[in-house]
Amino acid sequence: MVDAGLAGVVFLVPLVMGGRQAAGQAILTILAFFLGICWCLRQALARQAGWVHSRAELILLAAVVLTALQLVPLPPSALARVSPHVYEVLPLWSPQAAGWLGTWRTVSLDPEATRSCLTLIASCGLIFLVTVQRIRAVEDVERLLRVVAATTVLMASFGLAQFLAGNGMFFWYYEHPFSDTSGVVKGSFTNRNHFAQFIVLGIGSVVWWLFDARARRRESPAWPFSPSFETTGLWIVLALRLAAAAACVLAVLLSLSRGGFVALCAAAVVAIVMLYRADIVNGKTLFGAVALTTALVIAAAAYGYERVADRLDDFRSLESLDGAGGRSGLWAAAFRTIADYPMTGTGMGTHREVYRMYMDPPGIEYTHAENGYLQIAMEAGLPGLLLACCGVAVYCFWCVALAVRTRSRQTLLALGAIAPPIAASAVHSLFDFVWYVPGCMVPVVVLGACACRLWQMERQQTAARTGNVLSSADAGRRACKTADGTRSVPATAVPRFVWAGAACLLVLLASKTVPDRLAAIPAEQAWHRYLVQSRQTGGQEGSNREESCRGMLQTLSSVVRRQPNHSRAHARIAVLNLELFERLQSRADPPFGVTQIRDAAMASQFASSAALQEWLGRVAGPNLASLENAWTHARRSLASCPLQGSAYVVLAKLAFLEGPRSPGKAAYVAQAVQIRPLDGDVQFEAGVEALLAGEAEEALAHWEISFQAGPAEQKRLLQTFSRQLPPEVFLERFKADLSAIRLIATSYGGPDQAEELARVRAWYACAAQREAEASKGREAAALWQEAAGVHAAGGSQRESAWCLQRALESDPSYFEARLQLATTLSEAGDLAGAEKELQFCRRQRPYDQKVRGFLEQVVEKRLRVGRGGSDVLKQ
Repeated sequence: MVDAGLAGVVFLVPLVMGGRQAAGQAILTILAFFLGICWCLRQALARQAGWVHSRAELILLAAVVLTALQLVPLPPSALARVSPHVYEVLPLWSPQAAGWLGTWRTVSLDPEATRSCLTLIASCGLIFLVTVQRIRAVEDVERLLRVVAATTVLMASFGLAQFLAGNGMFFWYYEHPFSDTSGVVKGSFTNRNHFAQFIVLGIGSVVWWLFDARARRRESPAWPFSPSFETTGLWIVLALRLAAAAACVLAVLLSLSRGGFVALCAAAVVAIVMLYRADIVNGKTLFGAVALTTALVIAAAAYGYERVADRLDDFRSLESLDGAGGRSGLWAAAFRTIADYPMTGTGMGTHREVYRMYMDPPGIEYTHAENGYLQIAMEAGLPGLLLACCGVAVYCFWCVALAVRTRSRQTLLALGAIAPPIAASAVHSLFDFVWYVPGCMVPVVVLGACACRLWQMERQQTAARTGNVLSSADAGRRACKTADGTRSVPATAVPRFVWAGAACLLVLLASKTVPDRLAAIPAEQAWHRYLVQSRQTGGQEGSNREESCRGMLQTLSSVVRRQPNHSRAHARIAVLNLELFERLQSRADPPFGVTQIRDAAMASQFASSAALQEWLGRVAGPNLASLENAWTHARRSLASCPLQGSAYVVLAKLAFLEGPRSPGKAAYVAQAVQIRPLDGDVQFEAGVEALLAGEAEEALAHWEISFQAGPAEQKRLLQTFSRQLPPEVFLERFKADLSAIRLIATSYGGPDQAEELARVRAWYACAAQREAEASKGREAAALWQEAAGVHAAGGSQRESAWCLQRALESDPSYFEARLQLATTLSEAGDLAGAEKELQFCRRQRPYDQKVRGFLEQVVEKRLRVGRGGSDVLKQ
């Protein structure tokens, strides 16, 4: 049962989307409890039951306790001492506030996410402990290595098959809301980096599998004298395992993961060292490696060599590795977070909510810090980082000490499979969050347990050979025996009733934990459906948008019904209810929106809450339910996670419902700005509040930040203020880039804004030309053509023709630009120049009837006037 459970963990968790989704995490939790309970019951029924100490129990226990402490409600004074920055960013939740929202009492700023991380940490720890107890001999380690190798080969083969014959969906039927399988090899992982990491973690086991077959071939009594059936079978096995190793390396390359390639190199170096130590690496081995590399180069050339080469070419500089600067900005935000929360962190699993206090790039959400060390320090503080480093150090100690001490070829060969994963994981974690992916952690946990037991067994064998006595800590332990009677590492005797009690405790914990994990599966599915709905209905208006709001609300209700503490779902429900109320009220009589109702309510100064509710019932009628739902779900969202900026914005708009005890709109907006200083919606509302207070300059400062938040906020600001503000405010003060200038040009296109539009076009053309100067090839040509169109719209034919010629200098084969140049020259009277360009277009597309007709018209006109006209470029 235990062996089956371990095989199930290694195989199933990575298979279910890498374990990053609720289903994979539920499987991990269930199998961890299953393993723990089965082992405890086995020991309770055994005649001789003992506990094998791994010396890693303290690290695991400390990790669980540290994470659990982040969930313990603390007195405000204690929380202020251990994490003083909490009340600085949450003034509405501090003891000094009026207490309308309550007082925040936990170190974790997102307890639900931290609770989920606690379950995963405890599950991995339980798997490690059970694996340590289960391994009693080297043969047990080899059995686990075969499971890891088989899983790795199957995953690599599946990934390659899905890449070569896929339809963009995972398993050919599952459409993930954020990821697809086109272009790169991903297997069952939503992230190519995590797929590559998983394969690299198992490549050592595959290499061990290969050399194990080679050793068996050499040990065959018929080898090399007769081509017996047995020898032929061993050769076939050897060839198949060599092909499996090649497939694994090819899968890593075609994943186009730079971090995966670095991890592969680190694992390869460690594996070669171990194989050299075992006296396995020789000339024949190197020749085989060269042959394998040649085959992989040929395969890469056939299925994406250029893309692989381009990705690997990024290693030339740090700038090319970082691309648009996402990782460097994210790491800078992580360092600032660590400086603010050095001892306690912000709570495990809180990165996706916390990092937005320090950076908020438009259109991108970073669920993790792209660096395992920084994220652990950010979420668990420096003590958490110390524990993680201790775990890595202990794993490395087991491997290094074993490599130095052992003389067994069998043990060194197994170590060649066990040591590379920790090197790959430690290196890859410098650039990614592989420690937060259950599918990538399970092999590390299992192989770490193998390293521990191999070191312990070697230590005892050395003591037996030399006749030395074990340490005093081991003196009181009695040796456990395997099924074949061989001695294993001494274990501390544990009474049967203790094992039985531990089994009962695990059953109790499972009864509390597993139902939550299972409920998270349909909740996550509903959340993904909502995200798809939101993406598909973003641009809708009128009755279609109203119907979409109702559909999304129904989907989100399914989320919070199964996960009552899903803070993001509650916040989205609040926002959608508020939007639905505005749309319903637009058809009411009178058509009062939230702003009009708030102003009227504040002006009326109702004597009691009952009077206010009675008046609201008359004004809003049945639509009042949407307003009340928005307020209720905003409060529930913040009670689960006080970092939901959109929920504060909703409460700010509905503060008039709360009566005299309410903190007020200004306080809610200030709190939203404190936790979401770069959020476009929050900054827009802050600007409106400042404008109402008569602070015009402060309002512009808020709107400048909002304008930088992306196209959605830019459109909102332009629709609201393009009639009140000159375009220079958006162009100069708000530092509009080319994409924003395009929106500005559209917004100032009214019949009474001709002067403003002319100034915008001048900015537009200059910005497009600057972008074109900095670009190359077709991209530059398209930008020059865009600038030409802007000049033409403003009546500047000469500048338009010049830009089009620059476009053709960037890309002479750009047909559309050449045809546009011919049109511009023809309209300007340069018929000879137009004819020349049209002749070139005719050679590019000889069967294009439009070009042929245009050319005939130009030639006929030129012959009629008897001259080519003036050259517009020389005027």
